Amino acid sequence: MSKNSSDELYGIAMNTLRYVSENTEIGVFGAGWIASAAAKLGEGTAALRILYENGSNYFIHSNGLGYEESERYVNHCLTSEPPLYPPAMMEPSGGIVMAVNTMLLNFDDVIEVFPAVPNGTDNLWKPETHSKYVEYYFQNNYPAWEDCRFDGLLAKGGFEISAERRNSKAVYIKIHSLRGGTLRLLLPEELTGFAGLGVDRIYEKEMKPGETLIIGSEIEKTGGCEEREYPAVQTKTAANTYKRFFLGEDRHTEFYKAVDSLVCPYLLGFSIELPRGKYNMLIISEDETEESLTRIHMPHIYGNPDGEHIKAGRYQCKIIPFMQERDGLFSIGLSTEKGMKWKLNAIFLNKEYYY
Repeated sequence: MSKNSSDELYGIAMNTLRYVSENTEIGVFGAGWIASAAAKLGEGTAALRILYENGSNYFIHSNGLGYEESERYVNHCLTSEPPLYPPAMMEPSGGIVMAVNTMLLNFDDVIEVFPAVPNGTDNLWKPETHSKYVEYYFQNNYPAWEDCRFDGLLAKGGFEISAERRNSKAVYIKIHSLRGGTLRLLLPEELTGFAGLGVDRIYEKEMKPGETLIIGSEIEKTGGCEEREYPAVQTKTAANTYKRFFLGEDRHTEFYKAVDSLVCPYLLGFSIELPRGKYNMLIISEDETEESLTRIHMPHIYGNPDGEHIKAGRYQCKIIPFMQERDGLFSIGLSTEKGMKWKLNAIFLNKEYYY
C-alpha cells in the first residue's frame, strides 16, 4: 500500500490512517509505525507532526533513546511495579529512523527519491481533535523541507542510493549497485530534461555488480562536519510545543528539562481539579530573552482576557476572578498567534470561599 496504489485502496488507507493517527493511545509503540504509514502514503508533513506530537514530545530523552518513563509520560504498567531503572525502548528511536527514511526513499515497483518530504500541508490534520482555541496554530505549522540530503540508503534489489534536494527540487541522485540487476528509477521532473512540462519518467538500466550511476550534479560541499565547532550541549526546539531536546548534558540540562515538563503542556492546555467555590487566579507569563504573546482561555468563563505583545524582559500579570460552579476539572488553555510564542511562568490560585 502506497501513494501509487489504486484510488480505491488509497482512499481506504487514508481513512484508516486518519482514524488511527488521532485515536491511538499514547505509547512507545504507536508513533513510529503510524508516521511511517503516513510517509508511505506521501503525507510527509503529517508524518513529521505525528513524530513530534505523539512520539518525541513524550518519550525521547537527551541521549536520543526512548523510555517508557519520562517527564511527560509513564507507562501504566510502571505505576504499581516500577523497574529498578527505566529501560531504553528501541521502538521510539527506531520508529523515528524508519519514518524519516520512508520520507526520503520509496522502493516498491520503482525506486523514488524524496517521495514524502514535508511540504507544509498536512492532509491528515483534523481541527476538532485539538483545542478549539488554537486550531489555527497547528495547521501547516511544520515547515517544508526545501533542502535535504541523504547518503547510502539501501533500496530493494541491492541498490545503495544517495540524493540531494535544493529549493524543493532534486538536483542529484547517485545509485551504486551492490549485486547487479535491473534498476527502475522514477526520475523527478527536474532531472528528466523536460522540466516544466509535468513529465516524470521511469529510467531503466541493467547494472553490473559494483557499478555506479550518477544523475544530476552534486552540490559542492563548503566544509565538513569535522571543521565545525559544536557547543558541548546542543539544543533543538520542537515545532509546536517548544519542548527542548538536548544532545549531551551539563549542569543546567536537568533544570531545563524539569521546567519544560511543567510549563510546556502537550496541546497548549491543561486541567486542574477544584472543588466548587469562588476563586482568584493570578497568571504570570512572558520571558527575559524574547518577546511573546500569551492568550488565556477558560472555556466555562465568559469574557476571557486578551493577551498582549510583551517585549523581552517584561511580564504579563493577569488576575482573573471566576466561579467554579461544581466540583470537577477546571480547564485552562493557552495560545498565541502565528510567528509568536506563548509563555507560562506561574499560576496562583486563591480560594475566597466554598458555596
